[in-house]
Amino acid sequence: MNSLIIPPVAEVLSQLFHDAERADRPLIELFTDVDAAAREEKITRFLQEEKTDYRGVYGRMREHYLNISATLGHFEAVSKHI
Repeated sequence: MNSLIIPPVAEVLSQLFHDAERADRPLIELFTDVDAAAREEKITRFLQEEKTDYRGVYGRMREHYLNISATLGHFEAVSKHI
């Protein structure tokens, strides 16, 4: 039995994923509201900055949620990918 899929746990998890998506929407839009070339350049710049200033990059990201999808967050979904 998976306690993550029964109420009230499932309801709380659903609300947490919804809150995280809403809170991080501006950050997500920085990477998704542009064409593919611009997105790739932003990602490349981010990765380069991560290499040179890891603490600074993630220090600025500390207010954001970890990027895990609701589907991947379920244990049964994860076990299928391993």
